[in-house]
Amino acid sequence: MIPSFAVIPTSNRPQVCLRSIGAIAPQVDVVYVVDNGDQTPMPDPPDTSYINYYPIRYDRQGQIPNLSLIWNLGLEQIAADMIAQGFEQWDVAILNDDAIVPEGWFDAVSANMRATQSAAGCSGPVAGVLRDPGPVPI
Repeated sequence: MIPSFAVIPTSNRPQVCLRSIGAIAPQVDVVYVVDNGDQTPMPDPPDTSYINYYPIRYDRQGQIPNLSLIWNLGLEQIAADMIAQGFEQWDVAILNDDAIVPEGWFDAVSANMRATQSAAGCSGPVAGVLRDPGPVPI
């Protein structure tokens, strides 16, 4: 079984983020929330009995948020955890804090990406398949 994760960056929108966590949490093994807000830190979800919720607090110290850095904080933590446990493969979805994914979304996306040997994917008006890690031509 391949471990599955979600990374959700958030900033000063705890109630919105809690809804996103509630939608993705039953579909993955662990949800990592990277909170870069300058207000009250994100509260724990009301029901964490079915997930391993792992908040990562990122203090931007008055600077403009760097979304790539915030994503990478979550990805690096997951990679460190998986390598320490001896895993060589894992699946990760990075979601906006206002994303409410439908039931079965993670498995469907993961299966499709593995079938097409994709390294990354994005939903939106532009479709594409990326098979190699590295910079993405925009």
